[in-house]
Amino acid sequence: MIKRRACILLFFTAFVVSAFKIQTEVEEYEAKAAFIYNFTKFVEWEDNTMNGTPSFNIGVLGESPIIRPLQELAFNKKINNKKIMIVRYKTVSEIRGCHILFIPENTQEDIIKELAQSAGLKSTLLITEKHGELESGSAINFLIVNNKIRFEINMNSLNKNKIKASSQLLKLAMNIKN
Repeated sequence: MIKRRACILLFFTAFVVSAFKIQTEVEEYEAKAAFIYNFTKFVEWEDNTMNGTPSFNIGVLGESPIIRPLQELAFNKKINNKKIMIVRYKTVSEIRGCHILFIPENTQEDIIKELAQSAGLKSTLLITEKHGELESGSAINFLIVNNKIRFEINMNSLNKNKIKASSQLLKLAMNIKN
C-alpha cells in the first residue's frame, strides 16, 4: 500500500514537473516565433527577393516546437502584404526559396556552415538557437540569458546574403559580430 502511494505520488510529481517544463518550452517558442515575425519589420532584403514570390516563406529544418507557434502566426498575420507560408524541411537538400530559415538546436553540428555556404540560400536569413552558431554563419542566433530570450547578430552573414538590418534591430542585439 505504501509503495503504491509512493508510486502514485512520484508519477503525479513527474507529471506536474513535466507539464511545467512543457509550458515553459511553449512560451519560449511562442516568443521566438514572435521575434522571427518582428525581425521581418527590421530587416530588408536588398536584392528584391520579396518582389518575385507570392508568399513569404519561413522554413524550419527538422523537428522543432517552433512550428506550431509559427503556423498560428502565419494564420493571423502577413509580411509585406504577403501570406506567410511555414515549410518544414526534413533534409538540407529539400530547402528551396526561403526568406527565413530557422535551424533548431537539435540539428547536426556542421549544418550551419553548409547552409551558410550554399548558393541556393542566397538572400535567406538564417536563424539559429544554439550557442556558437553565430561563428558558423548564422545571421541571428537566439540565446537564453537570465530566463529571457535575447539574440545576437552576425553582420558578415547578413551582408553576404544581401540583407540589411535596421539600426533599431542592431540596438536590441545582445552581441554583434562583424
